[in-house]
Amino acid sequence: TLKGIRRVVPGDFQDLVKQAAGKPEARMINHMLLRSMKKAIYSPDNDGHFGLASEHYLHFTSPIRRYPDLMVHRILKQLASKRGATKTYRERLEAELQQECPRLSERERASETAERESISRMKCRFMADKVGTVHWGFVTGVASFGIFVELEQYFVDGLVHVSSMRDDFYHYSEELQALIGERSRRRHRIGDRVSVVVDRVDVERRQVDFVFEAEEAAPPKDQSQKTSSPKNSQQKSSQQKNSQQKGQTPSTASPKKKDPPKDEKSRRRRGRGKPRK
Repeated sequence: TLKGIRRVVPGDFQDLVKQAAGKPEARMINHMLLRSMKKAIYSPDNDGHFGLASEHYLHFTSPIRRYPDLMVHRILKQLASKRGATKTYRERLEAELQQECPRLSERERASETAERESISRMKCRFMADKVGTVHWGFVTGVASFGIFVELEQYFVDGLVHVSSMRDDFYHYSEELQALIGERSRRRHRIGDRVSVVVDRVDVERRQVDFVFEAEEAAPPKDQSQKTSSPKNSQQKSSQQKNSQQKGQTPSTASPKKKDPPKDEKSRRRRGRGKPRK
């Protein structure tokens, strides 16, 4: 335990959960409490259950979901039989549990990993058509490369990468578990409620990227609105200058008179000879 702080007991966790009940931060607190506890392992020794504050604890499910559940059911069936737990049976069972418990704990971790990957893939498929939508969420984790956010509505988590936070240059504080802006001193910490935009979804990598709503990129300009090039602008300015020097504005300048066609000139020239009778 830390100096000056008494040993933490299960009742402290229960009191904290009760105090947070009904508050906006309740979900985040429950999430952090679960992460702070050690992972459960299968063991032949009765060490009780910390979270339940129970001195005696046996974990199994009904109906059977895992092989450890099947082992527990077999043991209970043997104890409930007429023969009961003989000395020979106890010795054999103890040797079997000492060998099987570490292996079963390892397989439990592999099963949980596969389950998380499957759920993450399904969440990404669910969010694939929601790119560009805005959602509220809570900061569940902070690292030097960004901020992890879990959406309130969908229980989907994603990353706000630090490169997308363009309002400031952020430094990671391990002591405070926060990203702190160099200029603004703005802090992003676990438990903060934030508004994010779904920026990108990668189903194959099982990743969802967010950006803060204030940092959303501006929409591209309409390409149909053409702008004049510098060369055209320069030519237009030169024409206006010449027109002003001649005492004419660009709008009132008279157009240059076009020469008549060659055949018209020849007809006029022939008509100047002898007068008609």
